[in-house]
Order: sequence, then structure tokens, then C-alpha cells
Amino acid sequence: MTTEMKQTAKLLFDTGIGWVNRRDAAEKLGVDAVDAVGALKNHMDDSDTDVQRCVVKALGKVRGALEEVTIPPPTVSGAATLEKLVTALERPGKREVTSIENGYEIVVTINSGRKQAIRVTTDTSRLEKEIVRVYSICGEATEDVYRWCLKSNLQFTHCALAIEKVDEKDMLVLVNCFLAQEITYNALKVSVKEVAYYGDWVESKLTDEDIH
Repeated sequence: MTTEMKQTAKLLFDTGIGWVNRRDAAEKLGVDAVDAVGALKNHMDDSDTDVQRCVVKALGKVRGALEEVTIPPPTVSGAATLEKLVTALERPGKREVTSIENGYEIVVTINSGRKQAIRVTTDTSRLEKEIVRVYSICGEATEDVYRWCLKSNLQFTHCALAIEKVDEKDMLVLVNCFLAQEITYNALKVSVKEVAYYGDWVESKLTDEDIH
């Protein structure tokens, strides 16, 4: 094992660095292992017999190591994975996480000191796909702001303004949706930060209050 791979393996054993870093270490080791096996397979018919013999021997060791491994089926459901992703975002004084119906609420403290509540929930799309919605309620949707909302959507990269019925009222929400099977920690973090920042901005345009 190379020095770099040893350092990566060491991270995998370090439970104090957080599951995200350990997950990334496992993924990197897997990529390195696949690359190494691929390089060996490309030289199974090497013109040099000594090289070819060592390649076959190395692949035999790989096969032997894998025969000792029983790969279990996935045991973590989408909801459990979402819980880990959301709780990993929590930062005291910056992002406070609580459980709500069908998901989680993250109260984000903006640099200005204002706060914005972000909801992360699961839903099923019209195409029967499980999705994760990241959204914030910004204020009441009235006809005089529709044009402004459509123009504002051009400024957002990880969200868009939409209308949702909340307590029998049409409300403006800033929202971003992911396929549940494809969402990642980094994508969720970027989305939460942008929805919080621009959600607070939209709220400030609609009202002088910090409703969050």
C-alpha cells in the first residue's frame, strides 16, 4: 500500500473526523483499488514474461482477498440517509436542526444576524420518483409580485421561487429539488446555504420583519 493510500486508510479508522470525511476516504480507497486492478488487467498479456507472471500473481492475490469479503445488501433507507446528511449540516449558532413532519427544519443564521428557516422534506414527484425538497417560506404570494418573482429567478443558481398553499394561503417559497437517490452532502449544503441567503433576501423585499 502506498503512503497516500495508507494515509487515506488511516482516515477511515478515525471516528473523530466525522462520517462525511470517513465516507470520502472509503470512496477514494475504492477508486484507487479499481484503478490498480484495471492497470494490472491491461498487462495480463504483457510481452515480458516476468511482468506477466507478476501481474497474474497480483490479480490472484486480489481475487483471494475478495473471496474473504461478503458484501451485504444496503441497509440504510433513503430517510435514514437524509437524516445523516441533514444532521451533518448542524453547526451551533449557525445552523440548528430539528425534526418536523416528513423531514427536518434547519434555522440558518445569516451573516447579518437575521435567521431563515429551511425545510428539508421528502415527497413523490408526478413521475413517481422520490424527491428531496429544500425550501423556505418567504411571504404571501400576491398578484402584484408575480412578475418580480419571475425576473428574480434569473439570479438563483440552486433554487427558484414558486407558490405553495400553506394554511389555506398561497405563499411564495424558494425551493430546490433533488432525486433522493442522487442527493449528496455537498449538494445539500450548497442548496441550504443559498436558499437561506436568498430566502431572507426575498423576505426582506416583501416585509421589513425577520419572520424566518
